[in-house]
Amino acid sequence: ILPSFNMDRRQVYVGYDYSLFSDNTAIAFVFPYLANGEKRWFLYQHSFIPFQRAGSIEAKEKQDGIAYRELAKQGYCTITSHPKGIIVADQVYSWLMSFVQAHQLQVLTFGYDAWGATNVTKQLDLNSGWNILPINQVTKELKDPTKFLQTGFIQGSIKRFDDKIMEKALLNAQIKEDK
Repeated sequence: ILPSFNMDRRQVYVGYDYSLFSDNTAIAFVFPYLANGEKRWFLYQHSFIPFQRAGSIEAKEKQDGIAYRELAKQGYCTITSHPKGIIVADQVYSWLMSFVQAHQLQVLTFGYDAWGATNVTKQLDLNSGWNILPINQVTKELKDPTKFLQTGFIQGSIKRFDDKIMEKALLNAQIKEDK
C-alpha cells in the first residue's frame, strides 16, 4: 500500500467490468513504472455503486460491509446519480474520459468483459482512438493474469492505495480461489 502515487502523464492499461444487476461497475487502471530499475505496477480502481436491488445506499453499504459514501468522498467510487439506483452508462463514460484527460493519461489498452459490451465501450470505440480489447471472462483467459496478480502482491511488485473497495475485492477473489 502506497500513501501516494503520481498518475499524471503516464501510460496505463484500463480494465472495465460492467455490472448487470446489484454488483458494482468498476474501472481498473494499471500503471507500469520502474522503481530502482525494476518493473512495478500500480493499481487504482474506481467503482460505480448501484443500490436499486438493496433499496437504498444505506442498505447497500450494510449489505456489502463498505462505507461507500465515505469512499466516494475519498475518490474511490461514485454512487449512481440515478434516483432508482441503477448504473448510468453516460455517467461512467463521462467520469472515465474526465479522469483520463485530467491526468493526461496515455491509454495503452482498454480491456472489457466481452459480455459487457455496453454504450460505454461503444462510445470509446467510436471516440477515443484507444486499443479496445474484449476479454472473455473464462479460466483459459484469466488464469495467467490472475496468477501474475497474486505473485505480484506477494513479491511486492504491485502497489495500491489503502482502498477498502479493492481490499474487499481482493479478499473475495482469495476466498473463491481457496474453495
